[in-house]
Amino acid sequence: MDALRDFVTRRELEKIVRIGHKFHFVVEAAYRSKHKNIHTRNPSLLSSPPATQAHQVPPIPPPPLRAQRHPPQ
Repeated sequence: MDALRDFVTRRELEKIVRIGHKFHFVVEAAYRSKHKNIHTRNPSLLSSPPATQAHQVPPIPPPPLRAQRHPPQ
């Protein structure tokens, strides 16, 4: 029901397809390569904020760096 509500609020009812007694939601996803490049055919997905910003999730800080030990010379 969450997906149905999202499609209705975005007025994308034409992307809801009924096959038999099931509903399918046509969504194009964006994929990232190993090099963190985003790939999609939908230009609106390129400018959308990351999920953490869209859902207002606070960023997690990286762990503190440990002092690197150098071998004695």
